[in-house]
Amino acid sequence: MQFLSLLLMAIIASSESQLGNISLLKDEYCLGDRAQEVYSSCAKSHNLGEAEIKRYLNREFAKSQNEKCFRACILSKCNFFNDDGTFKKDLAERGAALLSLKDPSRFDVVFKVMSQCVNSTSTSSNRCDSTEDLYECAMKNIPYKFTLSEYS
Repeated sequence: MQFLSLLLMAIIASSESQLGNISLLKDEYCLGDRAQEVYSSCAKSHNLGEAEIKRYLNREFAKSQNEKCFRACILSKCNFFNDDGTFKKDLAERGAALLSLKDPSRFDVVFKVMSQCVNSTSTSSNRCDSTEDLYECAMKNIPYKFTLSEYS
């Protein structure tokens, strides 16, 4: 877990970020200290090691149900799901904002991809599978090179 600790130290320290009209509050959208808490909690509850966390951060697809559920845990704790397990209406906009923090000029392209992925991903009673479907769609179609550790 030393890797996770080092990774989490690199998380954005600001309490609030803003992109366009979207305000990304640290606690609600998993920035800063909140991101560290969520990653640690989800990794622990799904018994993940360094290799699985690296796969997620390097935009690689999950190789186990535990990895899928780790990813769903993150989305759930970061308020991307409604109580009934469906994706929140603003998921594409918020996801694009988070992935565009380092380069706001990418927002429109990332938003378009995220919107298409949200609309094409069916939310089922299994949040783990729905999350992985959304993740795979986004990672396959966002044309920019990056790792998720840059945006955590």
